[in-house]
Amino acid sequence: MKMNLFSSPDEETLFCFSPPVMLFTFIVEFSFAIYILLSSKLKQSSLLIISILVCLGVFQLAEYQVCSDRSLIWMRVGYIAITLLPPLGVHLISLVTNKVWYRYISYSLAALFVAAFIISTQTINSAICGGNYIMVVTSGNFISYFFPYYYYLLLAIGLLNISEYMNSQRDVSVRDHAKNRYLFWIAFGYASFIVPTATVYFLSESARSGIPSIMCGFAIFLAIILTLKVYPLGKKIGI
Repeated sequence: MKMNLFSSPDEETLFCFSPPVMLFTFIVEFSFAIYILLSSKLKQSSLLIISILVCLGVFQLAEYQVCSDRSLIWMRVGYIAITLLPPLGVHLISLVTNKVWYRYISYSLAALFVAAFIISTQTINSAICGGNYIMVVTSGNFISYFFPYYYYLLLAIGLLNISEYMNSQRDVSVRDHAKNRYLFWIAFGYASFIVPTATVYFLSESARSGIPSIMCGFAIFLAIILTLKVYPLGKKIGI
């Protein structure tokens, strides 16, 4: 999820690693998805984790393609992929918390942005590869004003859902430790890009334009956490 959520309404800047690293990250994330596909019984949690890994990988591939041929179509595909990430995360959490209405809200909001990217060619005006970053301009349209708020809201919904469930499990006699660990690792995955982003934002004004590069660097850790921690716990819980 490598977008400048702190940019002006007229521009979003995506800072990334070099194209070879984009391609490597894509291969790693798709390899994780294939591993889970081949080793699981394809219950809801494993299907959602596969979907998240595929969306992460598709965005990396989209960036690589933009650097190769400057294709705006690929950038729109990439944006569709990262638009789906927050509701997929909320859905993954709701498998334990059973707050399905959070899920409905998240997918409904995502559908608006996905439709915009599919229908309108004006959602992304240009995508320029700078070698180590991609600048995507979404001047003066629906996406540039509301997309950051969409991301903030759905990340907050996911963490709120986890917090509510954890608070309900304070009574040791009714606590389900496996479910708590499952939610803990999802929250830790969220923290892998939220905490460094917030730290840089508040401590260094001059570094704020580089916040998306931090998100990009930590996306691979989210993939690792989902594959090595959340996926096995989902199997253990039976979801």
